Amino acid sequence: MFLADYQECVGDQPIWALGVDLESADFTSLSVDDQMAKVAGNPGRERYETYSRMAGKERADIYVRVLAAEELGRGMREDKKREIFG
Repeated sequence: MFLADYQECVGDQPIWALGVDLESADFTSLSVDDQMAKVAGNPGRERYETYSRMAGKERADIYVRVLAAEELGRGMREDKKREIFG
């Protein structure tokens, strides 16, 4: 699962790192030369890179928030932890 797959405006079609679904019947039935040409010339690659950059920023933000939550948890009294977490 990649966060880029869930970005706003991604749409109904999945996005692929190489711009194509390498397992689709349309792709696997091509010759190796045609497969390479399809990957090299596919505009879906740019779309993936755009959303991948956005996802990378979100992953970094999530990581920072998790670290902050862990730090707060370490400093929290045990009775307060039980109250929050059950």
